[in-house]
Amino acid sequence: MLPELNQFIGVPYNKQNTPYLRVLGKDKITRVGVNCQLLVHLVYQEYGISIPVGLWSEEIFYDDIFFRSINLEKDKPHVFDIFCLGPERFVPRRLHLGVYVELAYNGDLGIIHSSYPDGVKCEPLEEILKDPKHSKIHAIKRLIPEFFDCHIKFING
Repeated sequence: MLPELNQFIGVPYNKQNTPYLRVLGKDKITRVGVNCQLLVHLVYQEYGISIPVGLWSEEIFYDDIFFRSINLEKDKPHVFDIFCLGPERFVPRRLHLGVYVELAYNGDLGIIHSSYPDGVKCEPLEEILKDPKHSKIHAIKRLIPEFFDCHIKFING
């Protein structure tokens, strides 16, 4: 996994903490805990990309200004794509977000996410999909290159 993301592993889950709290600073936030939405903002922020603060899980799912949807039949996920997961039956308010990252230097990929009770962890997508609350991929969202091209090139090599 990218070394910059190791700092988030083990941070407790706190469902009350929203992306608006990112203004408090990473050190204070990581002490009180993060939810999946705030974690996505913090991961991107770590690489100098500021996702608009009003974009939470449902807004990211529906957004087509900053993100585009990825069709898995035509495209493979890239590092830093956002996975919108949920139960089999789609419920917008129950979407769970995770960021696609490299798990190890051997090239294996997985998702960094924050959920109850474990807090922030990074694990293979197959493991996350075993949880009935996150058993279906409802969307994969990728930052639109026109807005963030220089960052995406840097991150994906």
